[in-house]
Amino acid sequence: MKKLVVISFAALLLFTLFVVSGSAAGKNVTLTVLAAQDQLRDAEAKLAEKFTQKTGIKIDFQIIPSDQFDNLLATRLNTGECSDLFMGQSGALIIGPKYNVTKNCADLTGEPWVKKFDPTVLSAVTYNKKVYGCILWDVSNPWCFVYNKQIFNKLGITAPKTYADFKAACEKIKAAGIIPIFEPISDGWHHVLMFPEMGARLNELHPRLYDQLNQNKIKLADVPEAQKLLEQVLETYKYFGKNSFADTYADTSRAMATGQFAMTVRQPTYPVELV
Repeated sequence: MKKLVVISFAALLLFTLFVVSGSAAGKNVTLTVLAAQDQLRDAEAKLAEKFTQKTGIKIDFQIIPSDQFDNLLATRLNTGECSDLFMGQSGALIIGPKYNVTKNCADLTGEPWVKKFDPTVLSAVTYNKKVYGCILWDVSNPWCFVYNKQIFNKLGITAPKTYADFKAACEKIKAAGIIPIFEPISDGWHHVLMFPEMGARLNELHPRLYDQLNQNKIKLADVPEAQKLLEQVLETYKYFGKNSFADTYADTSRAMATGQFAMTVRQPTYPVELV
């Protein structure tokens, strides 16, 4: 049986997929959901309990350490032993080549909820004109550098507007004995965000870049701007601090609250959450 792929999982709407798809409620059904430890929130676990109370369908969360998730998911997909649902990343570069959704996942194009999505948002889970997932996290909340205003004000630093400004700020912060960037490399996914977040810009500079990459008509090495971006990402490594390979995403708030770090990559709303 093909699996549903859920992109950016949120429980209530996720379970609705099964209701509208005709799953048998109250008949000793258990649905398995594979997710990395950073992807499941307390609210979703509580929603799962309420869903079971209402429908009789049990939810079995299979939570995997973040740094092992990608490899385990790939293995299960390749062997045909994946969970009923799994959480993953969206985008044509991932759901096609990485998840092989045409083979492993259910075609959701005809589901009623699909029409409620903005076409631009829906494109992130669409492959060969078919919908294979449901985006449930806020797509208007991109990843970006957030910074400690007190540290910036104390050092006389204004928010960088260019890469040169960014490097200068990092150097000044480092000279003050503060680690410029908290980067939890140990989770295996967070440290790569700086590159894909610029994907839209790369595609703007090189129309149809995603399609050409998926069709093996071009390599990232052939795109000068992509090479420059990778070099800049590598250059930021020296600002991560000595323990970045051991730092965890779950520890971000504690680390930022200590004042030992000036910046981290999170959503724009993160400072509000931290307060």
